[in-house]
Amino acid sequence: RWTVRAGLLLFAAALAYVALYRSGDATESERLAAEALATLLPTDVEGRVLALFRLTAAAWWPGDVRRAEDFTRKALELAGQRPLLRARALRTLLWLLEVRLELDEAAEVLESLDLVPGDVLEQARTRYAEASLRRVQGRLDDAVAGFTEARVTFLDSGMAGDAAWAGTMLGWLAFVDGDLDAAERFFREGMRVFAENEDRGRLCESERALAEILLERGRVAEAEQYALQAREHVSNHDVTSSVATLRTLGLVRSAQGRDDEAESLLREALAIVAGTECRLLEVGAAAALARLLRAGGRDAEAEELECGLPDPMPGALNRDDAFAAVGETARRS
Repeated sequence: RWTVRAGLLLFAAALAYVALYRSGDATESERLAAEALATLLPTDVEGRVLALFRLTAAAWWPGDVRRAEDFTRKALELAGQRPLLRARALRTLLWLLEVRLELDEAAEVLESLDLVPGDVLEQARTRYAEASLRRVQGRLDDAVAGFTEARVTFLDSGMAGDAAWAGTMLGWLAFVDGDLDAAERFFREGMRVFAENEDRGRLCESERALAEILLERGRVAEAEQYALQAREHVSNHDVTSSVATLRTLGLVRSAQGRDDEAESLLREALAIVAGTECRLLEVGAAAALARLLRAGGRDAEAEELECGLPDPMPGALNRDDAFAAVGETARRS
């Protein structure tokens, strides 16, 4: 009887995953995960930690970073010294701190994140997490090395989705480095894999990334096509991709000379992220808007935005934003 009950609870946790990543329904995902957590026995540590991870994702999806962190810290406490569960909780906590740009604390978490001996996949996931922090810190060579290593392991293990996502990160780094050909290859590969997997959450990210590459190449009509596709594929309640795709479409409209629309889109992106602690998203949208305002001769408004940007800028932004958003003094240096 217990085996059947445990199976049903694990099934509920799996449904929570599907509700979020396939349907984009954070509310239903949280309901299912909370139901599983409330029903699991205190002795079922692995099941309870899994449910907490589902609750973390459901909170993060609409931008409630603090609540997501609370669930993650509960999972970390419950995991104790179980290496696999502890490593996953620390990696999640690391990312949430990155999103808030609390990079010193994130670095401390990374130091406590040990590689799980003998588990190649876990080691790849940890290398990916490390590379993600290095990218935001601006240590881009280290980020490239980490993402590349993780991607190779994911490919060798048949984990096409994870490999494509690591490739997407490498695509952004190639963009920063000026290698548009490599960036475009990574983004198109991501689009193919995520479409095949019906992974809308990551499909829209690869589409909007490709739009930015095409924009850089001067292929504005194609860029518009993919930017609009990305907007259509954003899942419900997905703050991250809502902000990112609005930002990309704003860049397209600016390139088309439709500056009023561009400004409206970028301000909409900032409004969505306002009240959340998704600082990394806010910086990306604010940087793009500041650039648009400066181009229109509205230096005072741009400067007001730039005063709220971190110095140095996160390495996660593409090179144009990182270059343009820090103001005239940095541009002349």
